[in-house]
Amino acid sequence: MTNSYSYKDKYGSYSLYIENRVMRGQYIGSFGVSLAARMVKDDAKLAKVLAGKPWAYYCDMSQCEAYTPEAAALFTGLYQSGIQLGCVLDVYQINSALLRYQIGQIRQDAGILSPISQHIYTTELECLEMVSQRLDQSA
Repeated sequence: MTNSYSYKDKYGSYSLYIENRVMRGQYIGSFGVSLAARMVKDDAKLAKVLAGKPWAYYCDMSQCEAYTPEAAALFTGLYQSGIQLGCVLDVYQINSALLRYQIGQIRQDAGILSPISQHIYTTELECLEMVSQRLDQSA
């Protein structure tokens, strides 16, 4: 099984890979249902690789605009299965106010109670420092 996936359509793209106990994702553009469905499948494959020990999800969404409502609906189950497979933290770089709202709603629908504002950081370094701290606590 591969430890990285990427895909691009005419509206957006994603790349996903594992580094240590962190699933890292970069999302660019807009996500319709077909791009989101493909990303959800690839994400689920990587989550299974990480299962068994605590892991974290770092999402660079600084170049992502938004999801269509149909695409956003696909992500709730993904978040729930990630938690079941050992994801203990999700952190983000997000510039779009709409996307912040959408991710907040997805997290809430998945039963994650902490506000999205506690998971958004300005830089990759800030995100990864938080991930490192949390994974050290969970070890």
